[in-house]
Amino acid sequence: MTVSRGGHSRLYCNENSAKCEILHHVSLVHREKTPFQELRVYDTKYMGRILLLDGQVQISDEFDDNYTIDMSKEIVKGGNTYNHILIIGGGDMLIANYLLENFQTEVKKITVCEIDERVVENVRKYFKMSENINAAIDSGRLNLVFKDGAEYAKSLAEKGELVDGIIVDCTDVWLEDGVASSLFTVDFYKALNSCMNKGARFS
Repeated sequence: MTVSRGGHSRLYCNENSAKCEILHHVSLVHREKTPFQELRVYDTKYMGRILLLDGQVQISDEFDDNYTIDMSKEIVKGGNTYNHILIIGGGDMLIANYLLENFQTEVKKITVCEIDERVVENVRKYFKMSENINAAIDSGRLNLVFKDGAEYAKSLAEKGELVDGIIVDCTDVWLEDGVASSLFTVDFYKALNSCMNKGARFS
């Protein structure tokens, strides 16, 4: 709900009972209904530019993101070489961008498998990291796959293609009819296990 306050607005996002965001001084940049979810981009006074999916804040241009570091630090370590890192989900591109920036010599290739192409396209259009992301795509260091992550993992396993690390960055809540429900199955984790190189790590 956006409430007008004269010269500024206040945005309330509380569609999930476990989370509530109250953002002051917001300005709508873009919104659309993707095939999977509602997407909005806002400029805010205190958080910079933000991306919301179904009312939940996903990323901010201004704040450090400990989640990204925590998801990555056990998968990729400085001094080692990683030919291929797979990210399932992660369409907000934060984890991919973090690995690209901080492990320029260690990580040779990253694949992001995201079901909602519109999330990636909006990040590439509206956010600061877009220049780095687009350059990595052009150089071939970053590969984008738009399909269900469970299907993609199964196809890798069936082809015997192995990766050196896997990060699953998806919704925290399992819903039977949710967009990420296939990522909460035994078959999905069996497929992940089958496409991991010896010594590869999973987060």
